[in-house]
Amino acid sequence: MININLDNINHITSDSRNVTANSIFVAILGLKDDGHKYIENAIAKGCRIIICSSTFAPHTDVKFIQVDEPRIALSELAAKIYSPQ
Repeated sequence: MININLDNINHITSDSRNVTANSIFVAILGLKDDGHKYIENAIAKGCRIIICSSTFAPHTDVKFIQVDEPRIALSELAAKIYSPQ
């Protein structure tokens, strides 16, 4: 389980085209494409946290979290962000 502060985070996605300001981008390695290629696009769109499975040179304004299973992290964080309070 990833334990991070989700204050001011309003969205989580694995599709860099859907990144908004103050969101989390989860880079997922797929069969046809690698989400790690789109990290820079996600940063340019204003994401604040990157979840990825490989080492990536961090930016000062973006938090990078390396995990073994990004899909699991996506589901766990989505449950936290979108669950009724």
